[in-house]
Amino acid sequence: MIYNINIGSQLLGCIFKNPSLIMNPQFPLQPDDFAPEQFHKILFLCASKAYQAGINDITEIEIDNIAKSHNAAYEILVDNRFEDFVATVRELASLDNYESYWNSIRKYSMLRQMKEAGMNVDKWFDETVDNGDRTAEFTIQEMLAEYEVLTNKLRTTYDTKYVRHEMYAGEDTEGLLEQFEQKPMMGACLSSPYETTIYNGWCRSQLLLRGAKSGLGKSRQAVADLCFLGVKQLWDDEAQDFIDNPNYQGSTFFIHTEMETRINVNPMFLACISGVDNSTITKASYTKDERNRILKAGEILEDSRIRLVDMPNFTSRGLETKIKECVQADGAAYGVFDYIWLNRDVSLEYQQSMGTNVRPDMAIASIAADLKQYAEAYNVGLMTMCQLSRNYEQQEFCDASCLAGAVAMQDKLDCGSVMIGAKDKPKSWKKVEAYIKKRGFGEGSEDDQPNIVEHIFKARYQDTSYSKFKIWSKIDRGTMRRKDYFVTDENDELISINRTTPYGEKDFDEQ
Repeated sequence: MIYNINIGSQLLGCIFKNPSLIMNPQFPLQPDDFAPEQFHKILFLCASKAYQAGINDITEIEIDNIAKSHNAAYEILVDNRFEDFVATVRELASLDNYESYWNSIRKYSMLRQMKEAGMNVDKWFDETVDNGDRTAEFTIQEMLAEYEVLTNKLRTTYDTKYVRHEMYAGEDTEGLLEQFEQKPMMGACLSSPYETTIYNGWCRSQLLLRGAKSGLGKSRQAVADLCFLGVKQLWDDEAQDFIDNPNYQGSTFFIHTEMETRINVNPMFLACISGVDNSTITKASYTKDERNRILKAGEILEDSRIRLVDMPNFTSRGLETKIKECVQADGAAYGVFDYIWLNRDVSLEYQQSMGTNVRPDMAIASIAADLKQYAEAYNVGLMTMCQLSRNYEQQEFCDASCLAGAVAMQDKLDCGSVMIGAKDKPKSWKKVEAYIKKRGFGEGSEDDQPNIVEHIFKARYQDTSYSKFKIWSKIDRGTMRRKDYFVTDENDELISINRTTPYGEKDFDEQ
């Protein structure tokens, strides 16, 4: 038979260890990929059902619970001593080799389909002789090249570098509606309810970028957004306790390039989760109760699995390797890269790949393009940041032209914004100040007034009649908590935008 039981076993072992691989669009799988070995096919179907049920680590116990209600399938599992098999392949399988296992299994599937279509596949797999498997010597693309005209359908199905997906419009509409009914196309909530609405949430496979001048808090805001979807519990001032986070999405990662991980980055996460000011933590000026809160926040962080990665000498290839590792090893769904800039290594990398000197703006745009590619390839939501050019000082509405280095970055973004101080544009502040006084925010106190305004210049999937937005908010730099006040258009006219939070129509801090 055109199959390899050992490779199929290794592939299943990887899936048992990280079931999210089943839904990775870069490595599509289907039950028929294991069809020649009925035992393997049943195990794959069980693993798929377990993952759909929210199980992220599959052992023989989960397989037993799912399969025992299906007598015929369960009998096959028992006959093949599935409990020992699952435990063994989990131990032996290497996630680092998953792509190799997947490539082999998909080659066998393609060859079986080619043979069923009447094609001679003996060149690659001759079933009449021992050691007739020569698939390791060829890529899928090379195999298909010999049947270019006859294999268009096969190419579309198996060669994801040719066409990622193809269908006729309107096909399986009922199935599409059922998919939306079960899981509407809405990403995870950000720390800004208005931004969540405008962006339609932070979706996996999308790239978000936030530009801000140095010192305004772009890294801190990114920490807040990552905590808001990456930790299992958050401190609530009103409850005076940690409460469950309904927006929790699973493991995440934070790749940074300029700070010391233990004493600079980690305290920001502790502060955001505990609600204890960052400087209070780093200066050890906390009370006994606050110390206990910080310790509890540390436990929550460890349990939530946010990987902190220091990569000062990053390259694009290195970023891809680390993102892939976080996704495959931790099951990470979201991550932050702080931030886009040019170091010597990445500049040299692009110069070597393009074979010529590369302008700084071209290199910066290439980093953004690569991040977007990695977001799609590994089905992970990515956020990144960048500095601003001096151009932001001249423009009343800060768009992509204010980003340092490359306006072309906006082409690859799904969502983009520029964050500045609320009073950086006196003309705009004067226009909204009357509204602030009318609403009585803080009764004139600056403690309850916007201190930042975020200019949204791109939101690919937003469905309002506006194309540009200004979100007026207050950010507590000590705890990274954000409070939205109102939204205006690019001309500072108030507009009505719904607030989207996991708690309904309130901010987290208002619960």
